[in-house]
Amino acid sequence: MIRGGRRAFPTFPRSMLANAPQLAWLHDDCRAWDIPAAPPSIRDVPRSDIPTLLLSGDFDAQTAPSNGAYTARTLSRSTAVTAPYVAHVVFADPPRSEIAREPPKAVVASARDRCRASPT
Repeated sequence: MIRGGRRAFPTFPRSMLANAPQLAWLHDDCRAWDIPAAPPSIRDVPRSDIPTLLLSGDFDAQTAPSNGAYTARTLSRSTAVTAPYVAHVVFADPPRSEIAREPPKAVVASARDRCRASPT
């Protein structure tokens, strides 16, 4: 990832080109708010046949875009879509934000179209 970032943005510092290091500061927030650790089962691989739409942004430094396709492997009725030029919160970025207001049957087709659309 760093090599690709350097090719695309040769003047950016290394810290801007790397994925966030699992957002280590979140652990400090959990301690400050006295939130207990999650159980080990949090790492279990999800398996389901519930229709699932996995939205990823190709500029997401928190969860890599490849995570959508990776997660879809064990969700038999899932669709993974990666939105270009979007960071972490794909569903809040127009025109993708319209997806949340659509009837469930229309969501997958709409997500493919809207997520792949150029940003406005």
